[in-house]
Amino acid sequence: MKKVYVNDKCLHLTDYQSRVAPSPSLLSMAYSGHDTIQHVINTFSKSKVYTAAEIFHPNFEELWDDFNEYFEMINAAGGLVLDENNRLLVIYRHNKWDLPKGKVEDKELPEHAAVREVQEECGLAFCQIIKPLPYTYHTYALNNKQILKRTWWYLMRSNSNEVLKPQAEEGITELKWITRSQLSEVYKNTFASIEALLKEEEESVFGRVE
Repeated sequence: MKKVYVNDKCLHLTDYQSRVAPSPSLLSMAYSGHDTIQHVINTFSKSKVYTAAEIFHPNFEELWDDFNEYFEMINAAGGLVLDENNRLLVIYRHNKWDLPKGKVEDKELPEHAAVREVQEECGLAFCQIIKPLPYTYHTYALNNKQILKRTWWYLMRSNSNEVLKPQAEEGITELKWITRSQLSEVYKNTFASIEALLKEEEESVFGRVE
């Protein structure tokens, strides 16, 4: 199964065995070609009724390959950055809590892009990758093209002695270190993909013993 966020709602791509439980708020369609993808994306993105969607096919690899062919792929990279007290660095960008991330440049490795973006957006000099984390995916339209953005995430280490400096030209107005108990405030005003990533990785991030 893959999760792709469309207009901040989750679209599941899956095989028959892993299908989502039926619900009146679920848009569910069997895959029969690119027309299926187009219909689901258009309907789901505009709907106020459907809060989740799924496209299912017995051959998941074929479904995922065809789904990727429908879009132009853009890669981004970012970090879940911890300080010496295992507090997480979050940013406030365009009126939502977010994590530092940005586009991977041509011929740039995702891990290098992740460190660079964290340093640029937060003003950090020291930033070290601990381990890779799962990708997130979301779609949007740009210049009449359908874009699928894959974001490579990394767990990172920095320290709170550095002076944080928000990158204003990227719309960042606030940076702060938060504890695990403060995640609930972030969840109230963040993107669905960020919330899902943090919830999936919460134990591994905040439960680490160094």
